[in-house]
Amino acid sequence: MVEWEGAERPAAVFRSSRGQSVLGPIAILLIGALGVYGLASTHDTFDLVLSLLLVLLAAVGVLGIIASFRGQTYIALLRDGILIKSIAGWTFVPWESIEALGYYTVSWQINLGLRTKEPPRAGGLSRLTPAFNRRFRGLIGGWDVGLPLWPIDRSEEMVGLVKRCVADPSARSTLGRISAA
Repeated sequence: MVEWEGAERPAAVFRSSRGQSVLGPIAILLIGALGVYGLASTHDTFDLVLSLLLVLLAAVGVLGIIASFRGQTYIALLRDGILIKSIAGWTFVPWESIEALGYYTVSWQINLGLRTKEPPRAGGLSRLTPAFNRRFRGLIGGWDVGLPLWPIDRSEEMVGLVKRCVADPSARSTLGRISAA
C-alpha cells in the first residue's frame, strides 16, 4: 500500500537494494571530500565555486541516501499507473499513456525507458523533469521516463510486471496482491 492522491492504494512497491545502496555513500563521500579539499586548498574564484558545487552535490546526495534508507524513495506499480517517488518529488505515468518500453544506459546505469503519449504528471522539483525529458528525449533513446534498474531490489520482477501491465490491462488488477513491499 502507498499513499497516492490522498488515499491508501494497493501497489507493488520496489525500493532500493541495501546492497546496491552501499555504492552511493562511497561516491558521495568522495565527491564531498574533493569539494572540501578544493575549498581548503585554493583561492581561485572558479575553483572555489566548483568546490562549493561539489560540496552541495554531496549534501543533496546524502539527503537522497537518507530518504532511500527511510523508505521515502520507491517505484510503485499502482492499478492506474506507475508512481516514482524520490527526494526531489514524484512522477506519475498512467498505464494508458505508455506507448513503448525499452532499455537504455546512461553511463553504467541501466534503465527501463517509457515512451508516453503525453508528458507524465509530476510534483515537487521533479515537475521540471517531464518537459525537459520530452524536449531532449532523443538523447536517451526517445524515452520520456526512465526507471532505474541497478539500485532496485527485485528489478527483474518489476520489469516483468511493467511489461505485463502494459500488454494486458487486466493484469493491473492484481497489483498489490502479487508483490509485497
